[in-house]
Amino acid sequence: MFHTSMERKNWQITLRPWIRLKDEDDENPQIMNYIGRREVTVVYGRPRHQIYHVATHPFNRLNRGSAQLNWIFQIRNHLKGHIQMSSGYGETLIDYKHAQNTVGLGICFVDW
Repeated sequence: MFHTSMERKNWQITLRPWIRLKDEDDENPQIMNYIGRREVTVVYGRPRHQIYHVATHPFNRLNRGSAQLNWIFQIRNHLKGHIQMSSGYGETLIDYKHAQNTVGLGICFVDW
């Protein structure tokens, strides 16, 4: 996996391509056709809010991959709320071949 990031003011863009190495027990030979070969993350951050989008795509003739939208907001001091919506393939490795739409709600105790 490789990655590069660019930042300017409140914006950050990260590009992350990867190469899958096969092993003797290749249990997921088609995973790259569903999860993808690249990921792009776009972040917009303010002191009390952060919005970021993560997208993957296999970059082949198949229309697969995933998109994820996240909003992190300050509740109190270092305690933050997190809302996440995602759509596409690869939400879990067990079901990577099945498209899913999910919504999540959580709490963050530390910044990533």
